[in-house]
Amino acid sequence: MTMLIQIIEDDPHYAKLLISILDGNPLLSFSGLSTTKAEALDALMKSPIADVFLLDVGLPDGSGLDLIQPILKAKPSAVIILLSTLGARNAILSGINLGAVGYVMKSTSPSGILQHIFDALNYGATLSPSLIKIAMDAVKEPASEEIDSVVHATHTLTPREVEILNLLKDAHPSKRIASMLNVSKFTVSQHLRNVYRKLEAKNRVDAISIARQKKIIQ
Repeated sequence: MTMLIQIIEDDPHYAKLLISILDGNPLLSFSGLSTTKAEALDALMKSPIADVFLLDVGLPDGSGLDLIQPILKAKPSAVIILLSTLGARNAILSGINLGAVGYVMKSTSPSGILQHIFDALNYGATLSPSLIKIAMDAVKEPASEEIDSVVHATHTLTPREVEILNLLKDAHPSKRIASMLNVSKFTVSQHLRNVYRKLEAKNRVDAISIARQKKIIQ
């Protein structure tokens, strides 16, 4: 039986890679591409609804996490695998709590991505090896406190904004961040303006400090 795969990804180069991976496997079939939350929600109203969703955490019009519940409402059996450039703790835990079964780093090799898809289908869960410790550490913490913290952080900043904050924390300049995320420097600047506004920060240093206090980043 061929499994229908829906891709929700705004990076055209990465989307093309994912499509090529699916086209090369007879058990998987590419059913469509959405590049924004709005497009994805519109696609959910059409038939047939895919069996598997490869969902980018950071989309141009908001968090990909916001699509998890609508997808599962439209098709409760849907398998949702989150994709991200960075393994942000809040996004991982919030995504799993909302119903995603996997979280895969975009740096994963094509063969690795394929394996993650089949792991999710066969075992009901999949996670990039580099993220396993984050998930294991979370198990040791009080669940209710963790969920409250994650939900608060998710509603404060989008996953893409958290990604950029983490890169800022590591002292990467805007040009380098744009290259790493495969977006324009203008897009990075736009995200930064949103971050400053939401955190009521004056500059980058102030934003990083506030984000740490709010436990949005470590």
